[in-house]
Amino acid sequence: NKIPSSFDKKIIVPYAVESLLSKVNILVEPDDYLIYQKKITLPTSMKGKTILLHFNGIDQTANVYLNNKLVKSHQGIMSFTVSFAYQKEITITVIINDKTDLSYLARGKQTLEPNTYLYSSSSGIIKTVWLEAVDKIYIEDIKFYPNYDKKTVGVLVKANSNQVAKIKINNEQHEIKLNKINEIKLKDFHPWSNTDPYLYDVEVTLINDKVKSYFGVRKISVQEINGVKRILLNNKPILLSGVLNQGYYFLGDLTPRSYLDYLFDIKAMKELGFNLLRVHAKVEEEVFYYYCDKLGMLLIQDFVNGGNRYDKKMIYMISSFLIWDYRHLTLEGAGRVSKESQDSFKKEVDYYLDHFNNYPSILIYTIFNEAWGEFNPNYFYEYCVG
Repeated sequence: NKIPSSFDKKIIVPYAVESLLSKVNILVEPDDYLIYQKKITLPTSMKGKTILLHFNGIDQTANVYLNNKLVKSHQGIMSFTVSFAYQKEITITVIINDKTDLSYLARGKQTLEPNTYLYSSSSGIIKTVWLEAVDKIYIEDIKFYPNYDKKTVGVLVKANSNQVAKIKINNEQHEIKLNKINEIKLKDFHPWSNTDPYLYDVEVTLINDKVKSYFGVRKISVQEINGVKRILLNNKPILLSGVLNQGYYFLGDLTPRSYLDYLFDIKAMKELGFNLLRVHAKVEEEVFYYYCDKLGMLLIQDFVNGGNRYDKKMIYMISSFLIWDYRHLTLEGAGRVSKESQDSFKKEVDYYLDHFNNYPSILIYTIFNEAWGEFNPNYFYEYCVG
């Protein structure tokens, strides 16, 4: 767990070390450390600005060093950002350890003992790493809260300032207050659906910072029709017909060779007559969700399972034989005995609810799959609904 003085291998990021596309293709053991290093020269146009270095996904724990100084320790599947002042020459070092399923951290379908339904590990940097320069005052995040019945959208622009920002929705201009939800009436109301995936174009301006985004307005509800409860999209019953989207890609494991692989899968499923994908036990790159929003593909999004290794007998009893009797569910069997494990999942749930907020294509969350890492299910249901 130290920075070496020299390196003798190269890797193609963001492909897992175990994948062929990484050009490494070796199995990572739980006691191994992966040490990445890259030297970069920042352009002089960034001088005087704050530099943001974004990591979209690392499996499983990482320490990030800038010029040999530790600046960030991170664990889990969540994306994270490192900020620093401009320097012309920067050496980025990332030290990663991946326990796969010997840890309580989120892992999805990865295991050190692959079998019929669990697959080999994907370690290291498995999602995009990117960098940007921002002014002292800049737009940090944008959240949309559409209301189908009221024909409005709530807009929350987060920034390190209390000034007023300008927002353009399609071609209509508004002024909004920062760091609070601003409700805006939609002049030309046009809902989003899988057959008519209409998206409103958005542009937010704060002094010199400008961010483009989008949102869609749709309503999901459940209503009893002729004695049977039905799922409604925009107050109309819809039959969800979909497939399990496990998100493993040729030569790249959890990471597609290019974003065109996302498009191919989404379009192919639509052409086959399906209107739904269940994103199973993983979180894709954000562009995947944009394509689903743009093309009208409905989604069930799983929360990624974690917890220590499960009692297979208990899991089979609860899921395979449909014995939904929680007397059979134990913290030991679901791998959730420790407080650290439970607290880790709670943080991940908050991340999911924030991260997935803006995508109209996501209709349903799967909090727990087949009791993998499950605990306090009623609490988490109420928490997510609330």
